[in-house]
Amino acid sequence: MYDNATESNVLARSLQKAQYRDGAGRRITNPSAGPLFGNEAEGDDLESGTIYVLRSKSDLPEIAKHRQLIHKIGVIEDR
Repeated sequence: MYDNATESNVLARSLQKAQYRDGAGRRITNPSAGPLFGNEAEGDDLESGTIYVLRSKSDLPEIAKHRQLIHKIGVIEDR
């Protein structure tokens, strides 16, 4: 909340800004739009990194009770 009584979701704005900066960034706005990627490699596909999915080992009660739902998904780019 700011002095002029306006509000802003700073984390959401930060994510939006990062997505616009990243030329390969994707947003899914229509859940029935279909997959982003095919099931088979195409001839011009290039392997550029590794996708990872992590589950928290945190003992914090608010994290531990949602351990099956909370995941971190990311990419390690090959250089």
